[in-house]
Amino acid sequence: MALSADEQIKCNIDIMKAYCDTAKSYVQIASAGLAAPLVFTQTLLGKNAAEAGLGATGVPRSLVAAWSLFLITVASGLIYQWLAIRYASNEVDGKENTFSRSFPYGVMIISFVAGALAFVVFAWERMAGKIF
Repeated sequence: MALSADEQIKCNIDIMKAYCDTAKSYVQIASAGLAAPLVFTQTLLGKNAAEAGLGATGVPRSLVAAWSLFLITVASGLIYQWLAIRYASNEVDGKENTFSRSFPYGVMIISFVAGALAFVVFAWERMAGKIF
C-alpha cells in the first residue's frame, strides 16, 4: 500500500528526527571528549601532573588531533542538524531540496571515530610516559 503525500512527509520528518537525535548524541559526546584529556591526566596521573599541565611537556600531536577531530565532529553535527531542519521545512512547503545531508553526517561519524582513536593514542602516550 502506497503512502499518501502527507503520510510520506510525516515519515520523512520522523526519520529525520531520529537522525537528528543521533547527531545530537555525537555532538554531546564529542564536546565531552574535548575535556576528557584534562580529566584523564588528573585522575590517572595525579594532581601534580594536572597542575603542571600540558605547557610543561608541550601539547602532544595526538591531543591536538583528538581536539581538532572532536571540534570537526561538533561542527559537522550542527551543520547536519541545520540542514535537516531546512530539508523538513522545504518538504512541508513543497519546495525541492537540492542539498545533501549525507556528507556532514558522514564527516561527523568519521571524525568522531578518528578523534576517539587519537584520544586513545594520547592516553597510551601519557600512561607510557612518552609524549611526542
